[in-house]
Amino acid sequence: AGKRGRVKAKAGPNFTEDKDSKYLQEKRNTIESFLKSVNNNDNSSSCKVQALKEFSISRGGLIDNNIRRQAWPIILGLDSDLVARMSSGMNVDFSKVPVKDQKVIQNDVNRSLTSFSVTQSYNQEQRMEMREKLSMILLRILSRNHGSMHYYQGFHDVCSVHLLTCGSELGEMTAEIHSQVLLLKYLEEDMTSTTSLLNILPMIFQNCDQKVYKFLKKYKVQPFYCVSWVITGLAHDLEDFELIGRIYDVFLSSHEFFPLYFAAALVMHGPARSQLFKNKDMAETHHYLQNLPKNLVLSKTKLKQKKNAAQQQYYIEDIVESARSLMESISPDTLSSYLK
Repeated sequence: AGKRGRVKAKAGPNFTEDKDSKYLQEKRNTIESFLKSVNNNDNSSSCKVQALKEFSISRGGLIDNNIRRQAWPIILGLDSDLVARMSSGMNVDFSKVPVKDQKVIQNDVNRSLTSFSVTQSYNQEQRMEMREKLSMILLRILSRNHGSMHYYQGFHDVCSVHLLTCGSELGEMTAEIHSQVLLLKYLEEDMTSTTSLLNILPMIFQNCDQKVYKFLKKYKVQPFYCVSWVITGLAHDLEDFELIGRIYDVFLSSHEFFPLYFAAALVMHGPARSQLFKNKDMAETHHYLQNLPKNLVLSKTKLKQKKNAAQQQYYIEDIVESARSLMESISPDTLSSYLK
């Protein structure tokens, strides 16, 4: 079992704006040099994958979408043989996707690609073109994985991130592998596994923050407040696409349980935690927790602490570091034991 009591992340360095900018530029140069130096035909090299995962997880992640477009396929193990096999399977039988799912997909796609910061400037023609690509990605992935993948509302958000980051063809491949490796339990026919996985969250609180655990238990707050955080990588909850990219960097490079550690870290984050205890009932607490991601910011220089704790902003790197500390305190293997 993990250690009981409240687990705190190690304090990170206090970066000024100039130091932060210099660090990110140096990191960008390092990653770009690394990508140029490696053998691009050997994406399965464990050393290469591990190095990129370390870049992804450490502060600043992969910096921008130009690097992500090169690095995500490698991190996900998309080698040339797999690319060839997936490319040959682009034309598939959409009838394998149940009609009811096709209708839900179409409704979700018709409402998509409006809130992300990178899509807000789209004109109607651009938005319709991208929605058509998104629809095809969803239908092809679900058709190729008929029987093992079933559409859930929010899966279109995941595929949108891959489409906007990697383009339609490569994005389809990275989205499919992401789904197969990290999201398969959420793509089952019902929500049994999803519910079981979400119920790991109280176990993290019980082991790492008894006060939060007892408070949520007192008001009978179930962990469904964070379902969209976990199954969409917060893409459903955020507008800042750079921030979403940073979150996907670490989620794609970590254990499948990492989104649960991240959710726990966000709830347990100092100002958020303090405000949590001011809620008076289950409904108020659920609403408060559900909206926590809106306070996340990508840059520490944008961090503005306000007098009202509910309006405070939370630096993404602090949450990532806290989540990593939680994973050291209570291991994924320990969490897996709660599923049995």
